This record gives sequence, C-alpha cells and structure tokens, in this order.
Amino acid sequence: MVAIEAQAAEPKPPISSDAEVAPLREAAVAAISVARARTAAGSEILREVTLPSIERLLEDADLRRASVTAPARDWDFVRKTLQTARAYADRVAAGEDPYRSATGEMVKAYRADWDGTLQPYALYVPRGYDPRKPWPLVVALHGALSDHRHNLRRVFGLDNRPGESDAEASRNELPLPDLPALVVSPYGRGELMGYDGLGGEDVLRVLADVRRAYHVDPDRITLTGLSMGGGGTWQIGLRHPELFAALAPVCGISDYRRMIHPPDAALYDLPLLDSLSPPAIAENAAHLQVLIFHGDKDPTVPVADSRRMVERYRALGWLGKNVRYTEYPGVGHAAWVPAYKDAALLRTLAAIRRDPAAPKTAPATPPPGQAIPGLCGKSVPREHPHLYVYGTSGPPDAVAAARALAAALADWGPMVAARFPVKADREVTPEDRGRFNLVLVGAAPLNALARDLPVPLPDARPLGDRAYRAVVPDPRSPGRFALVLGALTPHGFARLHRFVHLNRDVWAPEPNRPFVLLAE
Repeated sequence: MVAIEAQAAEPKPPISSDAEVAPLREAAVAAISVARARTAAGSEILREVTLPSIERLLEDADLRRASVTAPARDWDFVRKTLQTARAYADRVAAGEDPYRSATGEMVKAYRADWDGTLQPYALYVPRGYDPRKPWPLVVALHGALSDHRHNLRRVFGLDNRPGESDAEASRNELPLPDLPALVVSPYGRGELMGYDGLGGEDVLRVLADVRRAYHVDPDRITLTGLSMGGGGTWQIGLRHPELFAALAPVCGISDYRRMIHPPDAALYDLPLLDSLSPPAIAENAAHLQVLIFHGDKDPTVPVADSRRMVERYRALGWLGKNVRYTEYPGVGHAAWVPAYKDAALLRTLAAIRRDPAAPKTAPATPPPGQAIPGLCGKSVPREHPHLYVYGTSGPPDAVAAARALAAALADWGPMVAARFPVKADREVTPEDRGRFNLVLVGAAPLNALARDLPVPLPDARPLGDRAYRAVVPDPRSPGRFALVLGALTPHGFARLHRFVHLNRDVWAPEPNRPFVLLAE
C-alpha cells in the first residue's frame, strides 16, 4: 500500500523538455543554413530583413528554453517558434518571403554589422494588409525595464493585468485589437539603453527596414513612446522632423539637468546641456502634430518635464493649434494606461497626415564633439560603435589596472543588447580604426594610441597619480572624436572608476565638459 501511494504521488512528467525540442531546433538550424546559402546572392530583402528575422526566432526560442517560468506556456512557445523558424526557412530556400502574407503580431530582427548581434523589434501588421496600397506606420518606443514585446501590448491598451510583472506581460501574448495601420516597437538596443546614440540608431534602422519590407505611406509615419520612450520621442522626433507627421510623448523626460547629482555638477557644462535638450529644439516641430500626455502625480518623471515643453510651445503660440496637452489628475507614472486606452491614441496617430510644409531634410546636428544628452547619454565616441583600447607600455600593475578599467567600461549592464570589443593598443588594426570610435584607457606613453591625440593638459607637470577624462578630435580619423581616460598608475586608474557604471545604476548623461582633471 505504501508503494502504491508513493507511486501515485510522483510528479507528472513535464509538458516538454530540452530533449523533446532538441530535434526541432536541429531541423530549424539546418533549414536556416540552406536558406542562407540560397539567398547569398539573391533578394536583398530576403537576405537582410527576412532571414535575420527567422534567425531571431531561433534565438528567442533559446532564450525561453533557458528561463522557463510557466512550463505549459513557455514550452509551447519554444515548440511553435522552432516549428515556425523551420517552415519559414524552407519557404525562403524556395525563393518565397513568408512574411509577405503574415499578419498580426510578430517579432522580426536585423543583424547589426558592427557587433554581429540580432536586434529584435515587435511588429503588428493589420489583418487586412494589402501591399498594393500605402499604410500608416506608428513607431512606438518602450520605457525603461520593458521591451519590444511588452510595449506592443501597452500601446494597444493592454497593460499589465493584476499581479502580472513586466517580464511576464512580455511573455503572455494577448490578442491585439484590429487597427488600420502598421505598428512597430523597436528594442532600442536593450531594456535600458536610452534612445540617444546607439539606441536611437536602432530605431532609425528598424524604421528603414519596415519601410523596405512593407508599403508604408511616408506622409503617415508617427512616433510615440512612454517614460524613457517618451524622452526618446522628443529626442528622435525633434531631431528628425523630416520623418514624422506627429509626435506623442507620454510622461516623457525632457530635463536632463535635474538628473545630475550636485557633487557631479563640476563635470558638466550645464548651459550647453540645456542647449541640446528637447526644449531648445522644440521649434523643429513647427509642422508636426504634437500630442503630450502626463500624470500630475508622477513620482518617476515629474510632470514638470512635460509642463516645461508645454510652456515652450505656449510661448511659440502653438499650444491648442498643432500642440495639445493632456494632464491626468491624480495619475502617477502610468500615464500610458489612460493615454493608450482602447488603442485610441494609435487610431488618432494613424489618421494624421504629414503637413506638406514639413521639412524634407533633417535639421543641423549638434556641434562637433557634443553628445546628444539623454537618460543614459554617453559621450560622442560612445554614442556610436566603438572600441575600448587599454595601454600596454608600462609596469605590469598599471597595464593590469588599465585592462580592468577598459573591461568595466565596456560592460553597460545586462539590459543592454550590445557587445563592445576590448583590445590592447598593440592589437588595434587599421580596419578597427576605420570601423570604430576609440575609447582609450591610459595616457601616453602607456597607451600608444594616445600619443598623437591633442589632449589639453593644464600644465607641464608629470601626470603622476593624477588622471583626466578628455574628448578630443582623432587626427587619424577626420570628423571623429576619441574619449581618453588618461592615467599612468593604479592610483590614477582608481580615480577614473567613478565613470564606470551600469546603465541601470546611473540614469544621467555622461559629463559633457571636453576635459576634466582628477587630482588629489
């Protein structure tokens, strides 16, 4: 009797397992390999848009296999995703694009050329999509600690259900209401990259790929985002008014000065920071529709950020004309819940058509050497693909300190989807210098690549245990700048560790002064 009871109490076999899905994965890998070989010299869309999207299906299945939180749901996702990857790859091998007829919610991707990563984006294609006619496109930017899948749900008005975390909401697929527009939600290079620099470049690449693969009406492209994505809507939209018909920032960040801790104020040129922030370029929206939303009890992004933009537009005489503001009484940070309710904002944006008087070209970029500030803004060299280079011409303890600092700087945190290379100065090739900006760790003579850079040291004294941070022109790469973290001793490198942090730990732009000396 005891044996029978013990047998009855044994757990049921798992709904699925690695062993069960392994053959599905092998079949998908083989099919992708065949498709890749057959598209090598064929259709550009198949090679650069469709095939990376299929490869991302495989990557998404692997990510879910490595982190199962709801077995029935997650193993079903893995199984179906691998089956889809194989079926789609077979169709590509036959010369057919499986995404041409796919509608509803999906995840696609592109492969970044500088770090080889697959960068995903969530896409909604209307059920009645007809490629013979042009369609509106809404670009939607996620907030911090969220992602492309989760955000697509949110902008359709399907926020987290009671007890549902952001991570689980991203995994729980819900049917999206029908909408007469394409909607794309870029990953933006991570859950906490920000939309300045590399994060913004991701958004523009995704927009370009969607326009290549679908019949998008260039006069009906709009941009919205929440929280970090609201700040990205200001930054990208005001710097690229030639691309959009309307902007709709929700609880968006616009004041970067307030993020700077008082002890760090000496590292910043605050008037310069202000001159590059959204209020200073608000006039770029002269021919755009601007819809602003914020809760008046927001503890995360103060309502003052949106009110600041509203007052700027009031002074320009645009408020109530092409600029409208909705402030929700008693609402905290989740202003996106009322703003996106029932997908009404998406429908409003989809109906907006570009003003014929809107600019056809982008406005002037920031002055050379000046970074675009943002929630996680970096210096100019780190806003674009870059290489960390540590010096090797010195005592072993100094070289070890330089190498450790370079490795720490290259780690932006687990919520950033980018791989930044780290090399010794003697390993850097001419090809590297042609592809990457430089972040040099170590002053001359320790770092050989720093020897020909015009670093403005304030006096002729030996550097000793002092250290400096400098952004200087790179004479070997016209138009480019290098970031130099200059030190010669372990004590000097220890001073520079104040500039090492994960994106999730310090939400503020990097210092924007071209030269800072750190001394005793």
